[in-house]
Amino acid sequence: MTGIAAVTVLAACSLSSGSSTPRHSSPAAPDGTALVGTAPPTSTTTAPSEKPASSVVVGSAGPTPRLDAEPTRVIVAGLRIDLPVVRPLPNETFPLCDVAEFLPAYGLPGLPGVTYLYGHARSGMFLPMLQASRTKGGAAMLGMEVRLYTSDLFRRTYKITEVHRKVASLDVVNDLEGDALVLQTSETSHSSGTKLVVVARPTGQPTPASENDARPAPRPRRCS
Repeated sequence: MTGIAAVTVLAACSLSSGSSTPRHSSPAAPDGTALVGTAPPTSTTTAPSEKPASSVVVGSAGPTPRLDAEPTRVIVAGLRIDLPVVRPLPNETFPLCDVAEFLPAYGLPGLPGVTYLYGHARSGMFLPMLQASRTKGGAAMLGMEVRLYTSDLFRRTYKITEVHRKVASLDVVNDLEGDALVLQTSETSHSSGTKLVVVARPTGQPTPASENDARPAPRPRRCS
């Protein structure tokens, strides 16, 4: 992937202090932590390779997905993750709690390429993803379905194909080919710490969704 040179940070995150696991950072909006150059070795778990489907609609009868529709909700039922998705605040330095956020610098679900979501590794957020990654490199997550809803009342489905631990640069994301959904959270309590990056690939065409399903009322709060 090219054209993402301006994005040289990974979102910072923090773990819930009440979790039974060591305290970690959760995903946050770009916080100025530069991640360029050679990264330390990462731990990667992947599913058997297969040709990714495209999330772009070529033609259909009835409602048509909008190219500019923004993600509004993400569900990973196998991990009991269900979060509204919001656009990050201007000049955001630390992500909001109780929502996931998306990086506009990458792209939107209706366009070819990568859609990048991030959220804190806290209870009720992306903590289950981080916990699952600590067992056999997150192998249990491979093949799990991810549902992504968008503001134009459509739902897209994806399948988790890669789990990357100890990520310290965006190379793993920028090197992705084809359409992909990236879910990112932190592995430490430091903004400069390593991240967990989960990659999912589209498994079919978008389908219409109800307003209740696609547009949950986000209740973001500032994290401390």
